[in-house]
Amino acid sequence: MAIEIIKIGGSVWGERKNGGTPDSVELIASKIKRIDPNKKVVLVVSAFKGVTDNLIKEATSTLLTGCDPVTARHARSAYIAQGETEAANLIALALGTRSFQGIQVPFCTDDTDHPHIDLEASGEGLLGWLRNNKTAVVAGFQGVNRDTQIITTFARGGTDLSAIATAIILKDRFAEAGEEVVCRIIRDNGGVRTADPKLVEDAQIHSTLSYDELYAISVAGGGQQLMQTEAMALAKAHNVVLSVGRFDDEDQKETRVTSGQAKGKGIIAVACNSTGDARNFVDISVVGWHLNEATKGSMRQTLQQAGVEFTKIGTDEIEGVDPAISAISASVPNTPETVQTAVRALHEGFRLAA
Repeated sequence: MAIEIIKIGGSVWGERKNGGTPDSVELIASKIKRIDPNKKVVLVVSAFKGVTDNLIKEATSTLLTGCDPVTARHARSAYIAQGETEAANLIALALGTRSFQGIQVPFCTDDTDHPHIDLEASGEGLLGWLRNNKTAVVAGFQGVNRDTQIITTFARGGTDLSAIATAIILKDRFAEAGEEVVCRIIRDNGGVRTADPKLVEDAQIHSTLSYDELYAISVAGGGQQLMQTEAMALAKAHNVVLSVGRFDDEDQKETRVTSGQAKGKGIIAVACNSTGDARNFVDISVVGWHLNEATKGSMRQTLQQAGVEFTKIGTDEIEGVDPAISAISASVPNTPETVQTAVRALHEGFRLAA
C-alpha cells in the first residue's frame, strides 16, 4: 500500500472570509476523499493564510516586561501553535478522521529557540492510529519538548519540516518492503519553475530535479518560496521522495525531487531575491551547472541588450550542494519594472522558455 504525506500551506488554504472558515477546507477535503483508497494519506497542515502572523503580533504585544526568556518562549509557542491546531481540526472534521497536534504525534524536540526533532523518539501516536486507519491529519509547525512536555514551535516554514519528519517516520518504521512513500508539497502556483511565474508567464515546470538543484534554486531566491532549507536538508539526508505541485493540476505537472542522478548541465533557473525590501538594488541570478566566464559574458550582454543597468556580475558558491552547481548574479535597480525586464531577458536569453 502506497503512502502519501500531503503538506498544505497557508497560501493554499487562503484567508478567512468575515471570520469564517476558508472555502478551501471543503474543496481540499473532497480532493483527499478522491485519492486512491488503497493509499494511506497523512495531511500535514499550516494555519490559514495570515493567521500565524497575527498570532505572533498578538503574542509579542502582550509579552510582560521582565518575563523570564524561557517561560516567555514556552508561552509564545503554545499561543502561536493555535493556528495549525485549528486548521488541522477543521479539515479532520471534514474528512471524518482524527487530527494530531505535535504533542500527540509526538514530534519530540529539544528545548531551544530553534528546536530539532528527535526522529527515533517521535511518531508512536501517529503510527498507532495508522495501523488501523487510512487517513490522519497532523498540525504542522509544532512539537513537544521530550523532557518537559511543553509545546515547542519550529522556525518559519516549519510545516515543511513536520511533513518531511512524518515522511521519514513512515518510510523507516511503517512502510513495508517495496511500498513507496511520497511527500507531496502542495503549492498554489504548481511545480518548481524555471523562473517566478509572476515575472515570466511562460516559465516551465521542471518534471524532475535533484535535491541539490532544488536547494540551489531556493537559496538563490526565485520568488517561488519552495521549501524551508532545514526541511530540504533533512529530506536529502533521508532520501525522501518529494513531489511539488498543485492539487488540481489535471496534467499532473508536478516536480519530482529525488536523490537520483542530477541533470548536470546548463542553466536550470533564473532567480531573484525579494523585491519587497527597501534596498536600492536586488540580485538577479542564473542558477545551473558548470557556470563559467562565458556564462558571465552572456549574462552581461543579455542585460545590456535589454537596457538593464547593473552594478556587478559575480559568482555565488552555494554551500551544501554539488560544487558543479553555482549561481551568477547581477545587481540591478530594485524597481518592479527593472526586475521583470531583467528576469524575462535572461530567461529568454538562456532559452529556458518552451
